[in-house]
Amino acid sequence: MNYFHQYHTETQIIHNQKICFAPHLHDEVEIITLFRGSASLTADGLSYTLSAGDFVIIFPDVVHGYAFENNVDVGKFIFSPGTVPELERILKNQHPKSPVIKYEKVSETNLGALAKEILLSYKLSSAPVQKAYLLLLAGKLFELCEFEEYKAANDSIIIKIFDYCRQNFRSDITLTDVANALFVSKSYISHIFCCKLKINFRDYINVLRINEASLLMRRDNITVTEAAQRSGFGSIRTFNRAFFKHMGTTPKEYKKNCTAENHSASAE
Repeated sequence: MNYFHQYHTETQIIHNQKICFAPHLHDEVEIITLFRGSASLTADGLSYTLSAGDFVIIFPDVVHGYAFENNVDVGKFIFSPGTVPELERILKNQHPKSPVIKYEKVSETNLGALAKEILLSYKLSSAPVQKAYLLLLAGKLFELCEFEEYKAANDSIIIKIFDYCRQNFRSDITLTDVANALFVSKSYISHIFCCKLKINFRDYINVLRINEASLLMRRDNITVTEAAQRSGFGSIRTFNRAFFKHMGTTPKEYKKNCTAENHSASAE
């Protein structure tokens, strides 16, 4: 399974054994912790090695990706800056000099235990407690970071491309559409996807659509066919093929698992 978290409409609190994501960018704060194993991170063109006990904090609109995982057990916390408005000033005006907080620093705190508690209790907690959890986790990590002033890259072509795609992926958009909208050449945008993002344009659009379809099936309990249509796929066959490629399972099986999880949560 090799998909990425570029487009979210809800907070993601995930505990699993996967951290292999192609380079991507999103509007949310992303906190990752390795409870076990090792992996590599690229962020803003720099490479980092991750070991058990390390934390990663990625600010909004930073291109990043993970690879070379080895026997990992990982916690993931992905949320909008608006969820923790107390920290928005830092998130907008500063960036960590390094996105990685090594275990040597973390071991002097209770961050590992806090991360595990959030993973266990977040979904069962009230909204005020959920906010407090995220504020506490991010705030404690900020105390361990060394920051520098951040000059917003509002004119970044990558941010403009991603923003346009996020707004239009449900329609039948092409490289030509993006190029015309941003007044740059089609070959230049193709070069960015191929050389900087390491993914072709069509695969990127499919990932946005699959993220949307997954959310619709999980949240709205709609049929596989309706999820394919509403997320922008032209045919159910194309949807099935793309879904399996990026998620490692069929849409039908994914929906079945979501239904079972919802029933289990209701029973509790």
